[in-house]
Amino acid sequence: GVVSSEAVLNYPPALLPSPADGRRARPGWLRIARENVDLVARFPPEEGGRGFGGKCIKTHLRRMLHVHLQEEPRLRDAVDACQAHTEFAAMLDVAGEHHVRTGHDVGDDGPSWYMRRRKIVEGDMTVAEFT
Repeated sequence: GVVSSEAVLNYPPALLPSPADGRRARPGWLRIARENVDLVARFPPEEGGRGFGGKCIKTHLRRMLHVHLQEEPRLRDAVDACQAHTEFAAMLDVAGEHHVRTGHDVGDDGPSWYMRRRKIVEGDMTVAEFT
């Protein structure tokens, strides 16, 4: 077996085949966040006895959209203000509009929250950067 939980947390489609040029040809973070919110709407954590899943949703969205929230603080504030599943979906619509206005290219999505402190060094080896 292969331990893949960190890779999947970093980028859920991580185990899909990689494009030859290394650019992300698969879903960007915004689409993945939408899928996450849709799944939570279909399978509410509170119905499973876990209480309101808003805290978990916010945590996941902050990590998935880390780079985007750093670039646009109003989006970060919008995530923090969300209380209901419909509000999360509406916030992602606003994020999508921001992407359209700024000409965002999914292939240029930055690293996720999990990988933000990593850097590439000689020999194509990835190491953690502790600064």
